[in-house]
Amino acid sequence: MIEFDRARGYWHCDMTRVRQLALTDDVVEFMATRLHKLPKETQEVLKLAACIGNQFDLETLAIVSELEQMEVAGSLWRALQEGLVFPLNQTYKFFQGSKGEEKVRTEDVSVGYKFLHDRVQQAAYALIPEADKKKTHLKIGQLLWKNIPEDRQEEDCFHLVNQLNYGIDSIEQLAEREKLANLNLLAGRKAQNSNAYKAAFEYFNTGLTLSR
Repeated sequence: MIEFDRARGYWHCDMTRVRQLALTDDVVEFMATRLHKLPKETQEVLKLAACIGNQFDLETLAIVSELEQMEVAGSLWRALQEGLVFPLNQTYKFFQGSKGEEKVRTEDVSVGYKFLHDRVQQAAYALIPEADKKKTHLKIGQLLWKNIPEDRQEEDCFHLVNQLNYGIDSIEQLAEREKLANLNLLAGRKAQNSNAYKAAFEYFNTGLTLSR
């Protein structure tokens, strides 16, 4: 957590790690319960963020929310104020202007966020009714599939396939099942090349099941 930077001649402290280690169970539970007191629009984007993972980016969250990035950032702002999520870089400030202010060019600005703790993410995920979780993941996957350019789909195939596989039982059209089968086979090959053999087996098995 605390290291001496010889090149710069001073001690460096990783405050993110300090902050995470300082959280007791009681503090985490208290923070998680605060989710229920957030505005409805903030809860909605946090539910989708929780489906994406412990770490997420504004562009992806805007796609799956079907909103503009500026609007999503505005909804997230209350969660930042409460300390439930925190930005991974300072670029988030570009998206915090009021509606009356002139918009900055944000096309090439990448903004990342992270939940304060896994339990906070789990609490946000628990806001989704159990019966709706599969279709929520499926919709997220379909929106990403529709909006991510084809030349990036191979790069993001794990992200895509993991969401779509949650709702696999709801995919009935043969063409869509064939597409997802091919995506699983692609993910399987990538996992195999990374020596992630268990994940590769699961992707290959899902791909073959869809092909039947």
